[in-house]
Amino acid sequence: MRARQVAQALGWVSLGLGAAELLAPTKLGRSMGLDRPNLIRGYGLREIVAGAMILTRPRDAGAGVWARVAGDVLDLGALAAARPTGRRQKWVHRAVLAAVAGALAADAWTGWTVRRGAVTRVRKVWPHVSGWVQGAAGVAAPVV
Repeated sequence: MRARQVAQALGWVSLGLGAAELLAPTKLGRSMGLDRPNLIRGYGLREIVAGAMILTRPRDAGAGVWARVAGDVLDLGALAAARPTGRRQKWVHRAVLAAVAGALAADAWTGWTVRRGAVTRVRKVWPHVSGWVQGAAGVAAPVV
């Protein structure tokens, strides 16, 4: 599967997850020991925006994918602050932590791969560009 296809799949996952977080924040939060429905609603809105960014700009999905990476980091922070009480909540909390960590890895890989693809496209259009700029003093410096 190509990085662009993975990015599109992640966009659809974002829309679905965001809808669930918007529609049932209390139930989702209680299941994992995070009793903050407004925070979960905000995270749902963020997921929907990231998914829309990916799906509406398939050739430049990198910004939406990196928005997902940032969101995954926020999710891990919120989950670290959660205090599950019962056995079932603790189990669900651990499963969600593992799922978010896996999503973070997938999102980061996809973001990196999509970005590398964009750099490759630029090099095919301008093969003479090396990525280095010649300074006024004749010293080469990398383009950031």
